[in-house]
Amino acid sequence: MLKLSITATAPITVKNVTGDLTVTGKRTPKTYSVKVEGTGAEDVTAASSAIYGEDFKFTLDRKDGFRYTVAVKVGDKSVTPDTTDNLSYTIPGADVTGNIVITVTKDADSVEKTTVNFEGSGAGADVNGGTSCRIRRPARTSRSP
Repeated sequence: MLKLSITATAPITVKNVTGDLTVTGKRTPKTYSVKVEGTGAEDVTAASSAIYGEDFKFTLDRKDGFRYTVAVKVGDKSVTPDTTDNLSYTIPGADVTGNIVITVTKDADSVEKTTVNFEGSGAGADVNGGTSCRIRRPARTSRSP
């Protein structure tokens, strides 16, 4: 049996083999850089590199009072990461084919909280999980005379 130990980056040809030939290969997987940017970048936890063909995971720690938008590009291609809770995201390994840029936009929510006091029969009961509600204020617009 012939055993070869060769380090190479190009195809190798072995001629005149007349018996069993064992070839063992070891490769280093390609890695890509990961960059997180945008106004919500500080709320993202992500590794600084991703491995070709392997799922890449990152998390977003959403803060109360803010809305978040997540956009991902792999190379020049926009990719939609998988998520079930909008906190943990996965870029499938099949999409990990280039450098990754995660852009997170964080905007102040225009929602205010206020306390609602209930009076009358059953006023002390918990109503749908609490006694506060969210109020959205309409966007302000200006009109020209």
